[in-house]
Amino acid sequence: MTIFFTLSGYLITGIIRREVEQTGGFSYRRFYRNRALRLLPALVAVLAVFAVVELATNLAGQAQRVWSTIAIGLLYLADVPRLPIADNMSHLWTLAVEEQFYLVWPTALLLAIRRGRVRRLLIWGGSLWLVSCLALLAVVPEGPLHLYQLPTTWVITMLAGAALNLYRDRLPAAGPWAATAAGLALGGMCFLPEAKEQAATYLVGAPLTGLASAVLISFAIRRAAVSGGLVPLRWLGLISYAAYLWNFPVLSWLVASMDNDPWAALLSLPATVAMATLSWFAIERPALAWKRRLDHRHQHTALVGRSAAVDGPPVPSSEHEPRLGLPAG
Repeated sequence: MTIFFTLSGYLITGIIRREVEQTGGFSYRRFYRNRALRLLPALVAVLAVFAVVELATNLAGQAQRVWSTIAIGLLYLADVPRLPIADNMSHLWTLAVEEQFYLVWPTALLLAIRRGRVRRLLIWGGSLWLVSCLALLAVVPEGPLHLYQLPTTWVITMLAGAALNLYRDRLPAAGPWAATAAGLALGGMCFLPEAKEQAATYLVGAPLTGLASAVLISFAIRRAAVSGGLVPLRWLGLISYAAYLWNFPVLSWLVASMDNDPWAALLSLPATVAMATLSWFAIERPALAWKRRLDHRHQHTALVGRSAAVDGPPVPSSEHEPRLGLPAG
């Protein structure tokens, strides 16, 4: 999970940084429009199927929470404690964390870039994360476990991705040994389910997993630049968002329909890939094509505007140029 947060911080920082470097400015309207076109179509499709299945069959026993789940999912509030979201859609909390980060990070990063205080921004961001974690550990009566899905808990991992993007030209590329160690560290966390109940998981584990994720991302970028990337991995990247959306509800429906048969978990993998592939071709790819057309139109308009500013107003031709009236005689 943390690797996706770190990758999200890396990518979103790259989008902001690239636009500032290429145009000297930043369009909030285009940024949030593009985020919506990338994320909302697939999410709406999953929520629609979830509503139909649960209202028609109550297969996972979540019919009473259908409408609240749709509202929570579309408003990206699944990381807010005690909201009535369906159990098989509770994984949407990670999307909520990312979207809430997107609300704050563009403005903070733009101000830091313009004032030359990017490093200070990262330091302050990490400090605020630490203070918030300590404060929540002190005031949340249920204990550390309830920090797991809170909005601020995993910000440090997204800051790690942002730092990797901002300083990638100065940092040494991660080698295979470093990537292997980082992968083993992240994999080991998956076998520590009780770690969620320990404060050290958030105060120490979160920044360390963010660092390990950054190492893996750095290595993957280097390998992709050298080899052009592997086709299966590129394909997995295309459908990964939809696969994440579909996996949990598909698994819950298979488990319920197969009476908790162990084969349900295995069958959920090809079923998830099938739904994610359908989502990519039928929903996400058309939405991205529309996004590219809008971006092209924006770039064309900006180019025309810059040309007009450089060349000045058009000069009228002689046949349309107004004549100066000279006094007779």
